[in-house]
Amino acid sequence: MVAGENIAYLEMILLGIASYLLVNSLLIVIRLRHEAASLFLATTSIFLSISLLNKTILIDSLILEISNLLIWPSFFLYLISHQREFVFKKSLLFHLIFPVVWLLLYFTRSVSEVEGVFDFVYLLATVGYGWWCIYETSKLKKAAYWDAHYLDALFIGLIVVISSRVILPIFLQNVESYMLYFHLILSVYFILLSSFYIKIPKKNLEEQLAAIQIDEAINYEEELKRKLKNAILREKVYLNPDLTLNDLASKLEIKSTELSNFINNNLGKNYNDFVNEYRVEEFKQLMTTPTTDAKATIMELAYDAGFNSKASFNRIFKQFTGMTPTQFKKSNKD
Repeated sequence: MVAGENIAYLEMILLGIASYLLVNSLLIVIRLRHEAASLFLATTSIFLSISLLNKTILIDSLILEISNLLIWPSFFLYLISHQREFVFKKSLLFHLIFPVVWLLLYFTRSVSEVEGVFDFVYLLATVGYGWWCIYETSKLKKAAYWDAHYLDALFIGLIVVISSRVILPIFLQNVESYMLYFHLILSVYFILLSSFYIKIPKKNLEEQLAAIQIDEAINYEEELKRKLKNAILREKVYLNPDLTLNDLASKLEIKSTELSNFINNNLGKNYNDFVNEYRVEEFKQLMTTPTTDAKATIMELAYDAGFNSKASFNRIFKQFTGMTPTQFKKSNKD
């Protein structure tokens, strides 16, 4: 009688956990339906709940076993979908390979033969995807895509769950028993995970993503400044009279529109003024440097500074200095 009561209590607990997972999955989809990650997490919980309901509701073995095989692939997709470059691709169908193999075996062999194969495939899927998930979680932690405490719980919980899948069979010889305990541990993990996930305000999520984008923009600008400074001050690319915006952009490995916008927005000038200003400064330095050949003419120095015509040189020099090259030469002699 006591054993029967324990079984009844256990069935009630499993029914409650499965029901909670189903309801929570529905809430996640309703609240965060536009995010791929939420759909994959909800799918994971639904497949797990189907597995748990088997103890209280008779479920077709084919549906049960396919649901078990889809738990970890859907959870893995939940993790990788947090990456901002994530998009739905045909390659995602690869993650259906385990249930597809099982379907082929199920309809081509006797059930007794397939059950052993299923257990083996399920073990591979659980351990393989589990450790794969741990790897993806470590990448998320490094990239700071999500709340730090959430990622710590996700990371540690994954290690506990996957370790239990390997360790439990050592202490529990009965397959049904250790699978029951494993699914209970897995259920608690996903309940904590999904509960935390659904409580994250969407506004805060958007603010986090916006902050990440701002940081990336700042890092991008700093890196571009460094490359541009190196090209101008060290390599002196402006000495090339035929240097174009496209040439400089190609050297910096960016699009010409990006470089033009960067110069306009960050330096407050257009590309031509930006380059010509350095050419004017180069000419002034050549003119005032004692090592410069005293017999060199103004135009010879102008060509050395990157200018390609007398007319443009005179016009640009006066634009930046307010005097002609000849006046500048006389002022320096005085």
